[in-house]
Amino acid sequence: MLIERFIASLIEGNEPVIAETAADIHKKLKQYLMYRYQVSENDADDAVQETMLVLFERSKNNKLKPSRNPVAYVYTVLRHECFKLLRASSQVCEPDESYFAQVAEPNQLSDINLEEYQRIIAECMGCLSEFNYNFLSYTVEHPEKSSEEIAARFGIKPNNISIRKFRLRKFVYNCVDRRYRIFSDS
Repeated sequence: MLIERFIASLIEGNEPVIAETAADIHKKLKQYLMYRYQVSENDADDAVQETMLVLFERSKNNKLKPSRNPVAYVYTVLRHECFKLLRASSQVCEPDESYFAQVAEPNQLSDINLEEYQRIIAECMGCLSEFNYNFLSYTVEHPEKSSEEIAARFGIKPNNISIRKFRLRKFVYNCVDRRYRIFSDS
């Protein structure tokens, strides 16, 4: 009801109602992201602010139209903005320049050894939140566990297990691939 009222106010340009409901909407959307996607409080704040900006800009440009389900529309925009911010922040976690200064010879980089590869994997795993790190570690160490057992252990829905595992593995794989390419291109 609150989101419908907020969207209707945006479309009508009813500023008192917008101001009245904006703080409640912000809190509700932030809690949703923190619970549903286990994002940090700061990431959730950023995603909600970006969502509000998108909604305000669309209403200002008359691109925000009344829909049959404004709640679904707001949550779709919210998820999109959240994932966009998370993708952008995942690219920030890179090793510092002092590490590259330690490398002695270029030919050593093409023959990266197992220890170095494991160090890169550990570094990429370190970029994950504590929850995601523990989740991915557990699923890798216990492949025999069912989705229900993993869901019970981490307090999430069983339907989320495979997609979360896929996304986290893909993130680590891409991180390792980027860092390995840096070493092999040098």
